[in-house]
Amino acid sequence: MTQGITTLTRDIADGEVFRHKGSLELNGNIGRGAKVEITGGGIRVSGSVGDDAQVTANGGGNSISVSGNNIVINGDLVGGRVIVNGRVISGGGSNTQSGFSGITINGNTGARVTLTTDGALEVKGDAGGRLQARADGSVHLNNTGIGLSSRSGGSFHAENIGAGAGITSGGSMHIETLGNSSTANSGGSMHIGTIGAGARANAGGSMKVQLAHSTARLSSGGSKKIGRVSADDADFTLSGAFDGAATPAAKPIAPETPRPPKKPGFNL
Repeated sequence: MTQGITTLTRDIADGEVFRHKGSLELNGNIGRGAKVEITGGGIRVSGSVGDDAQVTANGGGNSISVSGNNIVINGDLVGGRVIVNGRVISGGGSNTQSGFSGITINGNTGARVTLTTDGALEVKGDAGGRLQARADGSVHLNNTGIGLSSRSGGSFHAENIGAGAGITSGGSMHIETLGNSSTANSGGSMHIGTIGAGARANAGGSMKVQLAHSTARLSSGGSKKIGRVSADDADFTLSGAFDGAATPAAKPIAPETPRPPKKPGFNL
């Protein structure tokens, strides 16, 4: 076990209240309705997070998030070094602080999950409906259900976002598919592959959208490039594919029962 980092191999049970000081590597899942509070560190979860769970991680020490021209520094960097373009602009000694910051979920999250951190936040699997994601650093998501609420001090990156989302980022934003009736605001540049009906997007910098519904409202403080505008809802079938609620937490897959060999003959 590395100093400042604890490795725990077990599941956090449904409804359990779990508190830990320092960085935590959790080799397991977080159950439904569980409440996990990490202070003085971050958390990395190898499994999934159940419905209605809450995960908080703050005070994880040295963390630098760079997005465009913005540099966000979290934690105490005394004794460490900050280097920009090859020049030391802060500190000069060795960094003796161990551990890590932020929240990383390798699996899926269920419905109505709340994730809050003063570092960066990443969900590598799919997220159920009504996810609340709050991070002082960047937010990185995969696919989400309806009603996502996300606020990040740094950049925001996601694949496919369900309908009715509300997203704000202090830095740049990249979304492959933004669902119907969603709102996305970025302090930096914005790149959206497809934006659905009734959605709104505003970029402080430049904006690039490949396909936009004719009812979408788009604005930018810099250049704006729209590849194609369409009023045909059939062009936006993918944006409706993530309107379902929760993606269930991962469950063990039962082994398949061997099938008897087919008898020789014709297949009709």
